[in-house]
Amino acid sequence: MLENILALLIALISLLSPLSYSSPAAAPSIEFSGDLVELNSYRIYLTPVKESDVLLIPNYSQKMSSALLIKDNNCKKAVNGGFYDTDNSPLGLLVVNSKQLADSSNSKLFNGYVWSERNGLNISSIKNSVFNKADFAFQTGPYMQKDLPTKFDNTKYARRMLLTKSADETVYMLAIVGKENDFDGPTLDQLHELIFKDLGKYNFVSAINLDGGSASAFYLDGFILPEFSPVGALICIK
Repeated sequence: MLENILALLIALISLLSPLSYSSPAAAPSIEFSGDLVELNSYRIYLTPVKESDVLLIPNYSQKMSSALLIKDNNCKKAVNGGFYDTDNSPLGLLVVNSKQLADSSNSKLFNGYVWSERNGLNISSIKNSVFNKADFAFQTGPYMQKDLPTKFDNTKYARRMLLTKSADETVYMLAIVGKENDFDGPTLDQLHELIFKDLGKYNFVSAINLDGGSASAFYLDGFILPEFSPVGALICIK
């Protein structure tokens, strides 16, 4: 009788386990082909985004996995977008296919913008009239500059996703994770030193923070840091 019960439990586990959304303990199975920087507590994944074919895939209500979005849209690189509220609406400006879907918000934290035109991905602290004609644009933050250290009222340690820009105008996508846990990472206050000092050889001059923690994902040529909860939107680089 006991053996039958155990067999039934094993069968149920084997059936249910593939349905799990993602596993925070699961290690990426494909070697990362970009730059990997190892620091004392953190691991930083970097890759430049020089491609001009970039799109934003809204996922606020669809709640699809990033892996499926990447597959369906043939993304070579991908990183999640900005933040969203508990009602599944974006926090701040959102423009998709030159159509404004959400208004800008006044926020000290979400003080920057990401957008894409024909020349590719851009980041800025200034809202531009070009946004209404852009392929996409969204508000996120904080936006940081090399020569302007800032302090944030945030002591939470969490995985961080960012876009950075170097002195030669090259945009990079970054993931910063803990060495022991892919969902661990630095506080917002630690980002400035990590990006502009510890990654000094890249000569970054500005950076913008994307959604992080459990609702974040990062992908490059088969290597993926999957989300634990759905991402609000995905930046897909073709």
